[in-house]
Amino acid sequence: MTETVAEDYKYPTLTLSKQRKEKKEEKDEVQVLEQEGLEAITIRKRQDDEDASLELQTGERKTLVRPHALEAPDVVQLTSVLMNWINEVLADRRVIVRHIRDDLFDGQVLSELLEELASVKIEHQPYVGLSTQMQRLKLKAVLKEVSKILKTDNPKWSVDSIHSRDPIAILHLLVALARHFHCPYPLPHNVKLRAIEVTSDTTRIVHRDILEELTGEEVIPDEDGEWPSTEPDVFDTLFDSAPEKVETVKQSLVNFSDRHLTPLDLGIKNLEDDYQDGTRFIILMSALEGYFVPMCYYYPSPKTTKEMTENVQHAMKLMKEAGLKKTKAQAKEIVEKDPKAIMRLLYNVFHKYKNL
Repeated sequence: MTETVAEDYKYPTLTLSKQRKEKKEEKDEVQVLEQEGLEAITIRKRQDDEDASLELQTGERKTLVRPHALEAPDVVQLTSVLMNWINEVLADRRVIVRHIRDDLFDGQVLSELLEELASVKIEHQPYVGLSTQMQRLKLKAVLKEVSKILKTDNPKWSVDSIHSRDPIAILHLLVALARHFHCPYPLPHNVKLRAIEVTSDTTRIVHRDILEELTGEEVIPDEDGEWPSTEPDVFDTLFDSAPEKVETVKQSLVNFSDRHLTPLDLGIKNLEDDYQDGTRFIILMSALEGYFVPMCYYYPSPKTTKEMTENVQHAMKLMKEAGLKKTKAQAKEIVEKDPKAIMRLLYNVFHKYKNL
């Protein structure tokens, strides 16, 4: 009798516990919905506030950083690398950068950095008591010098964007300087910053989520520790100023290649495809220099990007041993079938052996 009562007593207890659990879950769901609603209102309000402060002209476009985007691990790593580089360069001047936006917006540190890196003197007023107008004048002088050094007027930064502490503009500027002056610390590859592109049309302001690319596949020194030149060469000029002549030059290089490779049943059908894996570069150099490269020294039929890259690097060593001048072409560009890089490297060979 006692056991029956005990068992009967458990059922309402379990039912009550289940009811409490369901009520708690419903309460939690309500709280989640309320929180999501508050966040949506907050985000919308922030966007409305930003829209009101932007004062965009019709057709104008601006990019805003998403909340917490600067806290992404790859962005933090990039920022850290750039700050460490700047602090190392300016160590003798006892300048320390602790915040990439607040310490660089007024042009003072940037002017010190350029003076140290490029041995230039930028005229500016003493920093103490510098007004906003004087900060902008200094920043204008600094960016003018940057344009001279980089040989470009880059639209990714301006006096307005840097002085307003725009992190996208500041990071683009620092990445460009780090590349040009060969920052000894490797920049993280393919860093993208989550941002919002804001465009104004005649009736409204339109928001669009974008990924702002800060770095791509970064240039690195070769095996000898030498950096590729950043100066424009004849192929930069050809592709930029006379693209209609590219095919003519390409055909000349195909004819040169065929003259030496067709007897080996390795004629060229497509310049980019046929030179991509590096084997024809190796065989071409061996044919021109009159030696045989054993197949154990390279991959006769490379399957992976790594194998192709090693083939191209080996071909570049053979070119160096033959006394050819170093070019801007990189092994990874050849493997990626970059027509300019392939023509640049092949023309270097053509220039020496064209009369053979």
